[in-house]
Amino acid sequence: MLALYSFFQANRAQDAEATAISNESTAQAASTLAIANEGTAIANEQEAIRQAQIALARQLAAQAVSESDRELTLASLLGIEAYRSPQPKERVFETLNSLLQVLQANPRLESSIWAHTDRVSSLAYSPDGKMLASGSYDNSIRVWDVSSPLQPQPLGPPLSGHTEGVVSIAFSPDGKIIASGGWDNTIRLWDVSNLTKIKSLSEPLSRHTAPVFSLAFSPDSRTLASGAEDSTIYLWDLSNPQRPQALSALLSEPFGSVFSLAFSPVGNTLAAGKGGLDNSLQLWEVSNPLHPRLLGLPFREHSFVRNIAFSPDGKLLASSSYDDTIRLWDVSKPELPKPLGEPFIGHTARIHSIAFSPDGKTLASGSQDSAIRLWDISDPRRLQPPSELLIGHTSWIFSIAFSPNGETLASSGEDATIRLWDMSNTYLVEPLGVLHKEHISHNNIIAISPDGKLGAAPDNASGIRLCDRSIPFQCQPISEPFIGHSAPVNSVEFSPDGRILASGSLDNTIHLWDVSNPKLPKPLGESFGGHTAPICSLAFSPDSKTLASGSWDKTIRLWDVSNPERPRPLGEPLIGHTDLVCSVSFSTNGKTLTSGSDDDIVILWSLDPERWIEIACWRAGRNFTQTEWTSYFPDKDYRITCPQWPAGE
Repeated sequence: MLALYSFFQANRAQDAEATAISNESTAQAASTLAIANEGTAIANEQEAIRQAQIALARQLAAQAVSESDRELTLASLLGIEAYRSPQPKERVFETLNSLLQVLQANPRLESSIWAHTDRVSSLAYSPDGKMLASGSYDNSIRVWDVSSPLQPQPLGPPLSGHTEGVVSIAFSPDGKIIASGGWDNTIRLWDVSNLTKIKSLSEPLSRHTAPVFSLAFSPDSRTLASGAEDSTIYLWDLSNPQRPQALSALLSEPFGSVFSLAFSPVGNTLAAGKGGLDNSLQLWEVSNPLHPRLLGLPFREHSFVRNIAFSPDGKLLASSSYDDTIRLWDVSKPELPKPLGEPFIGHTARIHSIAFSPDGKTLASGSQDSAIRLWDISDPRRLQPPSELLIGHTSWIFSIAFSPNGETLASSGEDATIRLWDMSNTYLVEPLGVLHKEHISHNNIIAISPDGKLGAAPDNASGIRLCDRSIPFQCQPISEPFIGHSAPVNSVEFSPDGRILASGSLDNTIHLWDVSNPKLPKPLGESFGGHTAPICSLAFSPDSKTLASGSWDKTIRLWDVSNPERPRPLGEPLIGHTDLVCSVSFSTNGKTLTSGSDDDIVILWSLDPERWIEIACWRAGRNFTQTEWTSYFPDKDYRITCPQWPAGE
């Protein structure tokens, strides 16, 4: 019995041990499963975060492009944040492309100035073009260093003195005085001969009984003309600017506000533009400012004269109106002014400001329709449609002014901003420089692989052939001609990794080929294009992910070829040349593209995204406001996008 009992006890112990082992195995399996589930959960969470980041970057990129034709400042900030958003490397193309599209939306815009707190009603350049003065309805005047239009800087604090809004500003031709007129019915003179200490020159000039809408200096800086809502024009002697004296009052017809004044370049004629019940243009002979003389009869063609400007040679006078038109007048004989051609029609609202370029070939106009239009007046008797439209302001434009060298146009408006526009070129991506050469050589239509072992050249009508260059001075064919174009091939180029060959053709298209096995080259996807004329030059970036193409259509295009079977255009065409672009080349770091053309010019283009961000920041002129940030980034703490600007309020 004892032995039997011992046997049962042993069996029970074995069963218990087996059960324990089984339970332990189950527990281990459960633990392993839990760990696996935890790993899956973490992976799912990470993937969810990744997808959310992609979605946000995509959304910001789309919003940036959408805003680029309405609010360029906001579009610039959104484009920067889209590119900076955490995202997989393979997705960077979309945000980089959106940033480039924003920059290309208005290529002439160089910078924006947000400093005034109300509408900026008047602008004036110093004679040397290094300073710009602005007057605002915030009662202040500001002076800016614009020697570098891309990076304008304030010169000292705002000038205060007017008790109501400033509506007119003028720089004396000798560059020593700024005159300002305001809604407080006064004129103030400011000494800017010492920029470290700009100061008031005299007591306010207070002959007018209504707001002073216009100011103009004579070419010798000795006489200042002022026009006001009280229908009067005063001439002031500034031979001693600390003691200005009223010389005469030009009493025009009553009930006509004097909105604009301009001296002819020779200084003997003063033009006055009037609105209200008068709506006339008047010319005065002021060689003797003590005894001004009205020249002929006032001429009336507009319903309301808002602004006037003399051409640089003094032979033309332009006038803008609340009837949405601009007129040109032949004033070579001031006693007998004649209208030239038909009115300029293009704006859809009142035109507040006009300005001639220093060479007299372009007239710029700013309107309540928030647009600036550029008019070709090289032949003033043959009216041309507006050659260009500048969009950047979000409300009425009140003042525009060309810099003395004609390379910059300044504008200001109801949106409390000042915008500086590049008039020297029409480049869509900022060029680093322009080199002039007597002759630009074309790309050779023969390409050599990076290791020097392969050659590629056009063969027959529209084919390409590869050859073996391993034997010096020989190039033995190693493949049958491969054909993908419908016209002769004009350019071929190997990628730096040697795996891809690009070909450009007279059929206006580009084709990519897999040449990793030179004996069996294969097409990569379909041919692609965007040029409107034959391709004559190709170049790969050092990382083989970007392709540049130059064409007979005078443009350069950039292509994302990171997936060579699905190439995508990067931004809009680069415009700067005036003839065939048959040479393109990347720098060794990929940040600069060089293009050569039959126009005998070489252009160096900046393709550095960080440089694009810097340009976008200067164009924006500010950071997100707190309200804007909350709207676009509700779950993120506010941060500064552009370090050169203060945080938004």
